[in-house]
Formats: sequence, structure tokens, C-alpha cells
Amino acid sequence: MTTEPTPEYWEREHQQTLDRIERYGYTAMVIGTGECSVPGCDCRPEPYPYAYSLGFCRFDHPELVTFGLPLSAVNAVMDPIMAAARAGEPLAVGRDQRHELAGGGPVVSLVPVPDLWVRRDPGRIGAWIDVFGPPLPSFVQLCWADRDGHLPWDERCDPAVAAAQPLLDDDPIRYPKPPRNRARHLRRGRRR
Repeated sequence: MTTEPTPEYWEREHQQTLDRIERYGYTAMVIGTGECSVPGCDCRPEPYPYAYSLGFCRFDHPELVTFGLPLSAVNAVMDPIMAAARAGEPLAVGRDQRHELAGGGPVVSLVPVPDLWVRRDPGRIGAWIDVFGPPLPSFVQLCWADRDGHLPWDERCDPAVAAAQPLLDDDPIRYPKPPRNRARHLRRGRRR
């Protein structure tokens, strides 16, 4: 049997999120990996784990969402994009735009995400709503390339890399499906 986290736990989590945003300009929430920080949670990995940013909106930049990145790589890939946004030189958006990230990161592309992705299931970005409230943000999907620099829509992309990254501009509704226990995490209530 699992236990429900206390209000103090949620307040501590909220404050730590705000602290990371203040310190780094953003933070990332990683969903569906099976590595849940909620005490007593029995989360299992989901078919399409994803991460999304909180804080890019403060620099007039769409928030980021990415699928299939290893947990250890999420910030390493998002950090250079935040640095460019903070410097007022955001990366160009579109499938035809390829960016080599500083520090030897993968080739990435930022693809606009239809607003329907968030409007259909705002719980997908529950922590963002807790921090910033309405209105809902716009997003771009951070798509990453395989070792040979092929992005998921490229014919020669490694099939495993392409399969890990459902393209939200092709289907903004189906991915990701709500986690089996998301309702339990959302019961904590809204503070605003």
C-alpha cells in the first residue's frame, strides 16, 4: 500500500522547483521513467517517457518538451538552449533547422507543438501550471538526432531513436498517454 504525501512535502517540492528556476533560469520535469520522487509512489516506466521545461516562458521562449532522452541527458541538452534564450538569441524553430549543441551534445531540432497537445490534457504539464498558472504556454518539441546526425523524420534515422520520439506535430493527442497513477499525483490540490 502506498501513502499519500503530506502538504509539507508538496510545499517543499514547490519551493525547490522555484529555487531551480531562479538559479538556472528553468527546471525540467521528467515524467514516465518509473523514477518517481513522490514518497510511496509505485510508478512504473511508461512507453513514452518525456521531459518538459518550466521557465523558458520568462525569456519569451516556448517551453520545451522532449521524449526518450536518458534522464542524465535532459539538462545537458536543455542548458545550451536556455543559454541562447537568455542571451536573446533563441535557436530557430522548424524541422528544417538543425542545431549542433555546444559541448558535443546531439544535433537537435525544435519543432512547434500544436496547442492542442496541452489543451487536450493540461495534466501533462501539471508542475508548470502549479508554478505559472494560466494561460497555458506554447511548446516546441526538442527532437534529438541519432549518432549519425539523423533526426526522427529522416529516412536513415536509427529506428530505435525514431521510435522513442513520437512527433507531436504529427499527432498532438495520443502522446504521452496519462500515467496510470497521475490522478493520485494531482490530488494534492492547487495553491492558487
